Amino acid sequence: MYIITFMKRTYLRLIGATIILVFLAACGLSMATYQGNGFTIKHPQDWTASTSDQTKLVTISHANRELRSIDGIITIQGQQLDNNPANAVISANEASLRANSLNQNFQSESVTISGEKGVLWKYDQTTADKKTIYRQGMFAKGGILYTITAAAEPSMTNLSDIEDAIKSFTLTK
Repeated sequence: MYIITFMKRTYLRLIGATIILVFLAACGLSMATYQGNGFTIKHPQDWTASTSDQTKLVTISHANRELRSIDGIITIQGQQLDNNPANAVISANEASLRANSLNQNFQSESVTISGEKGVLWKYDQTTADKKTIYRQGMFAKGGILYTITAAAEPSMTNLSDIEDAIKSFTLTK
């Protein structure tokens, strides 16, 4: 009797552990990390980083080889603030995004990015044949305004992965 009870408990524990592992994997723990010059960012495992565009710190994208198109992309840009207050620039960007009639379901939330107070904007754009999900984070540190923009087709990736990518951006210098 004791052996049967022990086996049932062990079996239930194994099932529970398996469910937890599957859940954690689905939550983005399989993200890769890109190490740039002075920063890191996590991104979906099968995406590829490129630094060929000199206007961006890095572009990380996923190509749909069947359609010969990009169906997911993350870009990071840094811009000197000069004498402009960061809050004013961030507020102006939000106002511009809200005013764009193509941006649907617009949401804004306060987040922490690289230890700094920032903002995460969430919105969709739908054209005649395609819907694109956008997530954009912005924060300032050391006189530089950082903008991390992610866009993906809804079927391409788990939306929490691109939000987690933005929130994972960390300055290392």
